[in-house]
Amino acid sequence: MTRRRKSRVWCLLGSITAIFALVSCRSSCGDIRCGAEVVFVGELDSTESRVRVELCRNGSCGDGLVENAGCSSVHSDLEATACLTGGSALSVELFLESSGQSAVDGDDYTLRVTDPESGTELVTVDTSVTHEAVLPNGLDCPKRLCLSAVVDF
Repeated sequence: MTRRRKSRVWCLLGSITAIFALVSCRSSCGDIRCGAEVVFVGELDSTESRVRVELCRNGSCGDGLVENAGCSSVHSDLEATACLTGGSALSVELFLESSGQSAVDGDDYTLRVTDPESGTELVTVDTSVTHEAVLPNGLDCPKRLCLSAVVDF
């Protein structure tokens, strides 16, 4: 075999190996789990060091106190976490699947945020949601289909 021919064979083998590596990488699915099914996110009009968050889904409610630069559970039959950063940025994440429930389009939600000392209402959001399908492990991995809705306030 000539030197030139050996070089072509090695080049071909290298190309085939790269193609197999690419195919095997693309076909393996990760195990990223679903995130929160419903997320409320927005800015409060005032800077508070503490807020009371009440979250209701179809009339079933829970609440919790959230300190600035921290997160807290919203106590109810739903698994929800509220976080307050910088005194004005608030996010509330609702995890239905881990609560043994399912995300359903058309569910009614109410988010109410108040000052715990004065009772002053800072935010009230009444909405029904439509979820979007999310594939956290990529389009090549449809095994794990998640539903998610984001509500901005």
